[in-house]
Amino acid sequence: MLPSALKIKELSDKLKSLNLEIKILVGGSPFNFDKELWHQVGADAMGKNPGDAIKVLNSWLN
Repeated sequence: MLPSALKIKELSDKLKSLNLEIKILVGGSPFNFDKELWHQVGADAMGKNPGDAIKVLNSWLN
């Protein structure tokens, strides 16, 4: 799972290089084990569970 999580860094870098303003929300086991991993991969936020993810998405929409 960690190798897949680390691939998000490539995605984040690619989106930034294309000047695309797309936010990245991550979650799951690798991010729950390492609370700073979402920063390392360039994500904009992390949800600890589906409820968290919904709260983050709602905050982005408002």
